[in-house]
Amino acid sequence: MNIGIIDVVEWQNVVDMRRGIKLDDEGHLVEITRKILKAHHYPGDLTPKSISWVSSVALDLYKSYQPRFMMLSYAQPYFMSVFKETSQINRKAIVEQIFNEIECFSEGTGMVPVVLGTGGLIDVAGYIDLSGLDGLALGGGMVGRYAGLYEPTRQDLKYVCAHPSIEGVFSREELINNFGEEEEFNKRSPDYILMARAGYIFKTFGSIPRRIFQVPGDNRTIPLRSPLGTVDSITGIRRLIEDALPTQNIALVIIEGVGFDEFPEPYNICANCFGWYQYSPGEGQYLTVTTGQHLPYHSYLPGYKYYIEDGEDREFPFSALFARNNIDTLGSRFTERSAAVGTRSILTHMASGADITIECFARGLYNYGTIGVIKQ
Repeated sequence: MNIGIIDVVEWQNVVDMRRGIKLDDEGHLVEITRKILKAHHYPGDLTPKSISWVSSVALDLYKSYQPRFMMLSYAQPYFMSVFKETSQINRKAIVEQIFNEIECFSEGTGMVPVVLGTGGLIDVAGYIDLSGLDGLALGGGMVGRYAGLYEPTRQDLKYVCAHPSIEGVFSREELINNFGEEEEFNKRSPDYILMARAGYIFKTFGSIPRRIFQVPGDNRTIPLRSPLGTVDSITGIRRLIEDALPTQNIALVIIEGVGFDEFPEPYNICANCFGWYQYSPGEGQYLTVTTGQHLPYHSYLPGYKYYIEDGEDREFPFSALFARNNIDTLGSRFTERSAAVGTRSILTHMASGADITIECFARGLYNYGTIGVIKQ
């Protein structure tokens, strides 16, 4: 059973993560998690204070539990540039603060940091409105460079293929040829995937209604700082860490929205794509890093009809899109103590698979508190 502890400042509740019901469970890990949640209230997605929140929580968690592997996620460079106007000066200060805090965390714990920037951002160039199509178009992810298209008419296809801001239109057959023969993945694939040109955003059913200021750029490669060695692709990061864990304590640090322009040297350049598909901050990129496998083995393409899996009996209601909890991640495979802290809710506990995860309990930038997830 996986246990969740939800802290909304005024009260805490312990829940069964699979069934979503309240529990009365106590124990050593529950006690550790309760104390840390009570001492560290999440400031919110759009404030730099949440950067130091990650570091403070991580240090407390390290002192209380002594893990040998940790995962830290800093989403603020992404959130604060995508959803509000942030100057280059402020962005530079945010990135410098994160690297200073990583250094302090490493000095305070002795853990070796492996630091990944998920890719740079560019200004929004425009929107692609697909609301007038006869078929169903579904946006995917927090910022939609990709969209799924279902039962399009001939006129729909003619429109999207001729659109100057759409870079690619891929049929289901092409998707299967590109992504392989994973049955579960192919079952969830839309009839077509549309890929916007860099800087453009799809407006479809399911798109975020907030104003967007920046989006991920052309990030076929992204920066990785690792004293453990180099990798050719983000799929190699897991093996790099696993090979070093027998003799070293390691912290995998993911910094969202940071590319080569802001990531300080030294760094290794590693591939961030699977064929024509580029990863951007979200479940696909996080899980590709921690599973060492590309998208078809653990997730689904943007534009999936996520609502068809909803229902009263759906399991893992606090894990959003994920209807299963047995993904083979770094933390889930590691047999010694592990922990994770992050400002990307849901993805921190799902991608880490750690014994104890503490993350913000935020949905759509609305701050509901914090949640601790204990793997038993």
